Amino acid sequence: MEVSPATFAAVLLAARIPRYFIIAWLGTRLGPQTLPFLKAHIGALVLIAVVLCVLLFAIVHVAGRDRSVEP
Repeated sequence: MEVSPATFAAVLLAARIPRYFIIAWLGTRLGPQTLPFLKAHIGALVLIAVVLCVLLFAIVHVAGRDRSVEP
């Protein structure tokens, strides 16, 4: 896919470190109350996920415009 292993690893780490940090934080902070907390705030969490997806799509779209397509 023409991506260097270093770039692939950096992107993978950039995506996974925050995810697992948040999961660990929730686990230590809320303990057994994690699931009720997530259920109580599902609307806000879905909204955050949608906003992040739209922002990521916009960033990828803008970045893709600047690249020249070679056959």
